[in-house]
Amino acid sequence: MNIIMKVLYELKKREPIFHRPEFGTTRKDFENMTVEDYWEIGASGQRYDRDFFHSVLHFNIVALKKI
Repeated sequence: MNIIMKVLYELKKREPIFHRPEFGTTRKDFENMTVEDYWEIGASGQRYDRDFFHSVLHFNIVALKKI
């Protein structure tokens, strides 16, 4: 298997990366999975920075634990 196929395989295992508890559920885990200048574009077209993204993930994890 060439390097591109290996990378593709690893990415597919993690997709969607932040919805797989085996890769971590704490804010620190999320920080370790993203670079400091991480950002993403939401469905609305809004740009979200790393801190906002981690806050939302952490809030969702805490909320799910209460269910």
